[in-house]
Amino acid sequence: LKKERENLIADVAYDIFQYMVNYCIRKINQGDKIFLQHTHDLYLVLVENGDLLQNGKMPSPQFKNIIAVGCRLGRLDWAKSFIETYESQLLDGHNGMAVVYNEAVLAFHLGEYDTAIRGFKEVINSLTYDIFYGVDARIYLWKAYFENWSALKPGEIDDMFRLYDSFRLYIDRNKKISRTHKTQYRNLIRLFKRFIELLQAPENDSLKRDLEDFKTELENAPDVANKVWFM
Repeated sequence: LKKERENLIADVAYDIFQYMVNYCIRKINQGDKIFLQHTHDLYLVLVENGDLLQNGKMPSPQFKNIIAVGCRLGRLDWAKSFIETYESQLLDGHNGMAVVYNEAVLAFHLGEYDTAIRGFKEVINSLTYDIFYGVDARIYLWKAYFENWSALKPGEIDDMFRLYDSFRLYIDRNKKISRTHKTQYRNLIRLFKRFIELLQAPENDSLKRDLEDFKTELENAPDVANKVWFM
């Protein structure tokens, strides 16, 4: 009975943790960056207590979330150390691709965009069955292309534009993605493509006005994935 009681308490505590993390993520998506720190602190408590490990292994989704939050906080040395500590303890069937993905995320935040682009392409080609890695790798790949805009080769610029169609088809055809998330991803794809087209347009009297109109539309759009970065 004592063991069952301990397990019940642990399950309830973990459910509460998940609720708090989901609440923080909603606030982060609304632009409230202080909740990045709150999310990071929550994860640290579970890591330090060993509550995230399952039979001594770290679940891949939690590992992925921890690295994402740490990088967005700018704790890049910490994120690098965390990857090195737990890469051999991952609980997943991704054959090392979870590590490749998270190393690519770290490279993106370090400004090593060529390395990030190679990593995200490898993940997209390898993890065709995992929608969470599939969607996030495509978003990060698009962001890496944009952040590395001035150094892109002609073929990479073409790749960035081809990603518009391939990403949209990936979203539309995948039945595992919720309707809400599909709307957010479609809006990101549509608006980001328009933004790139505006940046490539010749300078004239209307371009500044068009960009201001676009910014207003983006600010007022309620359902756009990665809106904080986009803004």
